[in-house]
Amino acid sequence: GYGKTTLTGQWVAADPRATGWLSMDVADNDPIVLLRHLMRALAECGVETTRAQDLLASREPRIARDVVPALALALETSTRPFLLVLDDVHLIDRRDALALLDELVERIPQGSTLALAGRALPPLRLVRRQLGGGLLQLDQDDLAYSRAEALGVTRPLDQLPPGVVDELVRCTGGWPAGLYLGVLALAE
Repeated sequence: GYGKTTLTGQWVAADPRATGWLSMDVADNDPIVLLRHLMRALAECGVETTRAQDLLASREPRIARDVVPALALALETSTRPFLLVLDDVHLIDRRDALALLDELVERIPQGSTLALAGRALPPLRLVRRQLGGGLLQLDQDDLAYSRAEALGVTRPLDQLPPGVVDELVRCTGGWPAGLYLGVLALAE
């Protein structure tokens, strides 16, 4: 609706670095599922995650003691910069899954970028990464249309009464798809 996935996809297409993409869902609140998906996405980036994957696949994986340190070592020894996209990150709300994401944020190597896209960002410790430039975060406020942008969408309806564009922006929160649907409704 806001175009976050489209924008991020365009960025990925233009970025020369190896890229991993994880479209998150509520199942990723399970730390084992999340780790499995993260390691697959990191492997797409060229990060050697075999040891961490093996530890995770053991009969009784010890996540904090074995798996996370192995994943941290894989990230530390990664030599190729990469772009890792976590889409729909707003779906993660369990404390243990958020702790894993915090660990990932702290471990992204220099020259690599972690892109978090979602309707809202979960409560993560992002300040150090934000200040260091190794994190891009997108949320609906970043992608909502302003009044000027909404005027471009409504231009085909030049005869709109005064205030209609402002009302459309207010009602839709600047949601691009909502503005477009509003324009279609007004056109009919």
